[in-house]
Amino acid sequence: MIRLAAEGLSGRQRYALALLADLACLPTVHDPEAEVVGLAAFGHAAAIPAGLASLAGDLDLLRVDPAGGKVLVAASALEAVARVVLAEAEANSSATDRHGRVPSEENEPVRAGVDRLPVISSLARRLRQAVVAAAGSRRVRFVSPWPWGHRWAAAVTHDVDVLDWWPVFSAARVLELVRKGEIARAVRVLAAATADRHPVRGALRRILEIEREHSVISTWFFLHRRSTVAGFFRGDVSYQPEGSRSRDALASVGAGGHEIALHGSFATGSNSSDFTAEREALQQAIGGAVRGIRQHFLRMRPGHTQEYMSVAGFGYDASFGYPDRNGFRLGVADVVSARHTTDSAGPTLDLVPLVWMDRAQSKYQGIEDPQRWTEEALVLAERCRSVEGIWVGLWHPNLATALGFPDAVAAFERLVSGLAQEKPWFASVGDIVEWRRLRRSVRIDRASGSEPLIASFSNPVGSDHAPRLESIDGLELERAVVRNV
Repeated sequence: MIRLAAEGLSGRQRYALALLADLACLPTVHDPEAEVVGLAAFGHAAAIPAGLASLAGDLDLLRVDPAGGKVLVAASALEAVARVVLAEAEANSSATDRHGRVPSEENEPVRAGVDRLPVISSLARRLRQAVVAAAGSRRVRFVSPWPWGHRWAAAVTHDVDVLDWWPVFSAARVLELVRKGEIARAVRVLAAATADRHPVRGALRRILEIEREHSVISTWFFLHRRSTVAGFFRGDVSYQPEGSRSRDALASVGAGGHEIALHGSFATGSNSSDFTAEREALQQAIGGAVRGIRQHFLRMRPGHTQEYMSVAGFGYDASFGYPDRNGFRLGVADVVSARHTTDSAGPTLDLVPLVWMDRAQSKYQGIEDPQRWTEEALVLAERCRSVEGIWVGLWHPNLATALGFPDAVAAFERLVSGLAQEKPWFASVGDIVEWRRLRRSVRIDRASGSEPLIASFSNPVGSDHAPRLESIDGLELERAVVRNV
């Protein structure tokens, strides 16, 4: 726990300082009598670090003062944190790829060569260690990173891109495999497509079975805009939301207790009214709330599109991943607020960055072996686990043999099994966001003397897993009083 000293900082610097404290599981203290570590900034923002790699390893960015009980963070580091998390380089870029997206090369972590490292989450872990070093005899308490004793979290997600007209996708995939010289795979696809009349439904149900076997609650992003021929050939909406296959898929996912969220069509990237219309239509179809969104093809203008999402009432956006590679687009393996300053008004939108996607390797990198996809997924999952963060992965449910991807479903089972061995908290993206808001709201109301700690938190959604306070060694503190306000 820390006392945050943000005097003299700009709004973006206060945002970055509060973000680092949140990622480090450091609750703020509001007891003026308590002797706790103070957290503040030093230096000038103009002194930009040499590179983003310095956020994870440069010792000069953090200063520890044990005598004064202080930890100081370089203002230049705060500026770098704000730039990366708010995706400012991409927001200010006019470059686009053939799908209307900002190219990955415009992303600051990619330019710095650290896109496969959660550099900001790593800085937060070093901040946590610095607080312990500065504390001396002062009380040090953290908020447990995840509920029920879990030290990291995993969100398995699915973008439902194919339901109707699956033979067209299968045929296109066969041609692609033939062009690449993958004749054996192409033959297997043709044989499966000829024998299986319902491959999409079969693959979807097998995925649900695998998740049930491993107690995984996943999030499914559905397109929900009327399909047109022109849109179909642009790669936009490829199935009718009121069609029998769509209704069957929604029912199967909902029956398993999984989250249903919106896969925003191409039209949604430039205005809030299309977001609102698609969200309301999907809510009506499922008879429940739609909390989150991920853009189809990850197509968006960073910052601008999120403003429209917020106006449309979404609670989170899961679009911040790379389409053509895997890694940490915002430098974090965690949930972060999209607000530019800590005193911003208006609706709250959280960003849940996508760490790994199957098609980044199969489509953009030409890797056809599903075993290699899952190997990379587990490598990145370990990096998320090392910072007690969240791994967010995307598996497309249309990756079945008849649709052009032999051995893919078996690879998905290996992936889920590999994740489960490391005991993450498996939860839907929506539930993870609710927990992180809960954790972010924890404050220490009394921490002076030898009396029990008193902490409070805001729980407007009535969550049944209250945050816990823990000591340096990660043990829960039974004497702490945590109350909902």
